Amino acid sequence: MRTKFSLSIAALLLATPLLASSSPSEPERPRSLQRAVDRYEGAVARARTKFEDEVGRAFTTLEKAYGKDIRRARKRDADLAAFLETDLDAIRSRAPKIAGDDDRKKDASPGFASLADAVGPALELADGSRVPVADALGNRTHALVYFSAGWCPPCRRFTPKLVQYASALGPDAPMAVILVSSDKSAEKQLGYMQKYRMPFYATVWDPSRNGSLKQALCGGKGIPSLTLVDSQGEILARTYLNGAYQGVDGVLEAAARIVPARR
Repeated sequence: MRTKFSLSIAALLLATPLLASSSPSEPERPRSLQRAVDRYEGAVARARTKFEDEVGRAFTTLEKAYGKDIRRARKRDADLAAFLETDLDAIRSRAPKIAGDDDRKKDASPGFASLADAVGPALELADGSRVPVADALGNRTHALVYFSAGWCPPCRRFTPKLVQYASALGPDAPMAVILVSSDKSAEKQLGYMQKYRMPFYATVWDPSRNGSLKQALCGGKGIPSLTLVDSQGEILARTYLNGAYQGVDGVLEAAARIVPARR
């Protein structure tokens, strides 16, 4: 029976091209019409890109303005601060859907399990010791991934701000901070961590792995860059919006709103 079955399949495969060749081909658009379609689709793509860039810039400006007023209100009027935070969330929920949102969700890891796979079996501390990634991320609800390097002047200017935030979180905070370094060697990475007394984790130096992480989470090539993700793998904020660099301060502020510093 097996021989007969194999022969029948072979006969069918041999016959398939003949059947296909005998069927009529589908009609095609005339060239002049195809050119018109191409022009239309190109115009739509350009308009969508312009729209997304304008919306992204406007929303970043709006978030910064809200963040400034929220920080002020927290010192003087807790009710006003709570109202402003709720108001901003409502504006976010009404924001127009843009193509980049779908792309970010497709690229996002499905949870810390995938993030753990991406960063490797262990993370490194500034003293050179290593912590199993399951222990580092086990009880966290969010992760702030920092793409940086000791040779980068803008990184060196921003790093103290991130160190201050991470230091004020405390060791059991629900926010994990992870450095993904573009330094030229493991020694350079460790030296960078020690110079700024980074109280957070770093991926074990591996240019290939770090490059893959950057491609998956960063959204652009430049540093410094921050990406904020939750335990479900959704990207909540990042430095690049539709390929445009928006700066790192807004992402750090977003992280501080979700998990405020303790001291």
